[in-house]
Amino acid sequence: MIQESIKEKEEEIEDVKKEEVEENWTENDKKELIEEYMEENYQYQKMVERITSGHVPSLNFETYSTGACCLDVKDIIILNIKNKMIRLLI
Repeated sequence: MIQESIKEKEEEIEDVKKEEVEENWTENDKKELIEEYMEENYQYQKMVERITSGHVPSLNFETYSTGACCLDVKDIIILNIKNKMIRLLI
C-alpha cells in the first residue's frame, strides 16, 4: 500500500512538472507543489524504511464494557500518511 502511494506521488510530481504555467498558475506555485509532493513521498519512503527495519507503530487501545463482567478490547493503530498518522481498526 505504501509502495503504491510512492508510485502515485511520483506520477503526480511528473504531471505537475509537465503542466504549463499561466496567469493563475505560476512557476512558483508549480515549484511549491512539487516540493510538497516530494516531501510527502520522502515521508512514505521513510515509513517503508522504518517498518522494514523492525519499527512497530505505537498501539493505542480502548476498552469498553459489553456486559456485566466482560470487557472487549478494540485495537487502534494510528499512522496517518498526510499528517504522519494512519488509523487502522483491528
